[in-house]
Amino acid sequence: MAGERVLIIDDDRHARDFLADQVLRPAGYEVLIARATLEWMLIARDGADGLHKALREAPDLIILDMHMPRLTSAELLEALAQQGREVPLILTTASGSEALAVQALRLGARDYLTKPLAVAEAQAAVERAMGEVRLRRERDQLTRRLMTSNQQLERRLQELHTLIQIGKSVIAQLDLQAVLNSVVEAAVR
Repeated sequence: MAGERVLIIDDDRHARDFLADQVLRPAGYEVLIARATLEWMLIARDGADGLHKALREAPDLIILDMHMPRLTSAELLEALAQQGREVPLILTTASGSEALAVQALRLGARDYLTKPLAVAEAQAAVERAMGEVRLRRERDQLTRRLMTSNQQLERRLQELHTLIQIGKSVIAQLDLQAVLNSVVEAAVR
């Protein structure tokens, strides 16, 4: 879906460029690269920079290298969790092993890719992770709509309750003047 933002946290320029140019942009994802000091970017070169950008920019997805300078992937994930940020994450590494894959999943990653990355494999991982984001957004939107509908129904229920009280009052009265007074009082209430 166009416009979804992906934060790439990787100290390897070739991996960053590959993900941005071969995987994300062709699929319509937003990946901004700073060309001058005044421009901002959604690509980080180390873990600390990545954490700062993740907290500031609130990306829809993070692609994180497992081995980062200044702040490890585990420390970054822990810091995001402490801040209450739930962002799908794909971990990448140049040295893949089953133990690293298990560690990545325990850290909260949605997927795990080994370098060198393949376009189709990376695109599939991104789409799986973004599918989760889209479902979460849809769930939140449906929840908001449901709450609005419930509020409208409660208001209608109160109106119906008032009409029932008026009906009971009218039925109980035999005097026309008393009936009209009851109706006016109920309408004012």
